[in-house]
Amino acid sequence: MEQKKKNAVLEVINSGILSKFVGAWGENFNGGPKVRLFEEACEKKV
Repeated sequence: MEQKKKNAVLEVINSGILSKFVGAWGENFNGGPKVRLFEEACEKKV
């Protein structure tokens, strides 16, 4: 695994917030900032 990916994983682990998903409509319904970035990256590849 390249260092950039390791650093990204450690950033999430050290934040203490895995997804920030909340099961009710609101700001965090679609997850936290890292989840949204991941989903945006996936949309670009489709």
